[in-house]
Amino acid sequence: ASKKIIDAKLAKDFEAVLKDFQKAQRLAAERETAYTPFVPQAVLPSSNGTSEIDLGSNKGAEQQALLVESRRQEVVLLDNEIAFNEAIIEERELGIQEIQQKIGEVNEIFKDLAVLVHEQGALIDDIGTHIENSQAATVQAKSHLVKAAKIQRSSLLAPGDIRNRASHRDRSTCSLIKKSRFKDLVISSL
Repeated sequence: ASKKIIDAKLAKDFEAVLKDFQKAQRLAAERETAYTPFVPQAVLPSSNGTSEIDLGSNKGAEQQALLVESRRQEVVLLDNEIAFNEAIIEERELGIQEIQQKIGEVNEIFKDLAVLVHEQGALIDDIGTHIENSQAATVQAKSHLVKAAKIQRSSLLAPGDIRNRASHRDRSTCSLIKKSRFKDLVISSL
């Protein structure tokens, strides 16, 4: 009975932990979708940027071109980093879903195991009862056999019993003979 209680408690605790895990997973997914990295507008290259470059100054134009190229590379790097992070997040989400599925399978296994333990407990109790009943019946049969052996010995060894049996047998035989003679007489008289 206490094993059944322990199994039920374990199953209940497991379900509670599973629910907490699922809640944390949902919260993490919500936070990941809510977070969008901020890319300042100044980093993005504009189509108007070339018209603003002072063509009269080579040095200024060269610096402006380097600045634009630098910003473009930063944006590309940020895009690559974002894509990489998104791939990692997706991979982790798949891993979390797989773990969640495995936890659900383990939960089902524990539930099935609890049912089996419960059923086996009833069968073991039945077997124990049958063993106890068989033992009691065996003890009773042994006592009956001992009594029967005593009665048989006492009836075989009783003095005069052999003579009584013999005289009874002789009387029965005489009676049969007399009946047979009477029958013969009746038949002959007819």
